[in-house]
Amino acid sequence: MSIEIQIPLIASSNPANGASQISQNGSRFSVVFTRPIIVPKKAKYCWLTVEQSNIVFNTPNISEALGNNKILVEFDDTVTPTSNLITIPDGLWDLDHLNQNLQQQLSNLGELTDAITLLPDTATQTVIIKYRQFYQVDFDIPNSVREVLGFDARISPVGGFSPTDNFYESGDTTAKFNSLLFYLVHSDLVSGHGLRINGNFLDILQQVPIKDVSAGSLIAYEPQNLQKIPCPNLINQSLRELHFWLTDDQNQFVDTLGEFWSVRLNIHYLEDIENKENLSRKIDDNMKKINEKIDSTMGEIKMFLRELLARK
Repeated sequence: MSIEIQIPLIASSNPANGASQISQNGSRFSVVFTRPIIVPKKAKYCWLTVEQSNIVFNTPNISEALGNNKILVEFDDTVTPTSNLITIPDGLWDLDHLNQNLQQQLSNLGELTDAITLLPDTATQTVIIKYRQFYQVDFDIPNSVREVLGFDARISPVGGFSPTDNFYESGDTTAKFNSLLFYLVHSDLVSGHGLRINGNFLDILQQVPIKDVSAGSLIAYEPQNLQKIPCPNLINQSLRELHFWLTDDQNQFVDTLGEFWSVRLNIHYLEDIENKENLSRKIDDNMKKINEKIDSTMGEIKMFLRELLARK
């Protein structure tokens, strides 16, 4: 007969909760235990379940690290030509806020605020750029934002500087603002095991989907059906330090932008116990031996007392 033993654990990247060795981008941290987690050698089977993951959805879709944070806006009326290389701040951008930022930067550079305007085409999932006269965008530069906006490496509009005000041009492909499909939570708890991605084991505890979540919101993911992840590697182990890390759907470390993340899990294992019948039999046998020992001892005491009285 076996009973199930559970060891609950919340692992948090917050140093106030004891996290250590936190990476600069916040994606990796370690936990050191003053009292180790022990799965005994006699454990018959060991597995874990992940009950909840808490992650702030703020992973940049435009950043210096991604190499897509530049846009070159040029103006030429044959009199006072200008060329402005704009750097987009690292962030999780949607089209509306990106448009606002670009127009603010253009205004600060002395250009027309609406020199270019980014507009959505929801039917085709493309971006339309509306130009003021004599403006163009060069997407054929290093670290261009073109893939996010859905433009090829070329000058836009085709043919160069806009011939008129309110000149429109659509992107070449669908825009890619939603480049992140899901997060992956990893740990050496399942070293060499965990969830597979196709044929690969990447020490994955959980896949955290991103669905109907606005930028900057907390994803508190609780799966309806807990997956049992085998952990044979934990049997006969005393764990004093564990490591956790967070990646995107390409298995690349994510930048949490200073936000903490956590995972709540349970380590389970089975341990044999005697059934009631066997346990009762053992108790009876032991009590019988104890009583026999008592009877034997009492007999020895009585014999000693008789001998002592006979001497007197």
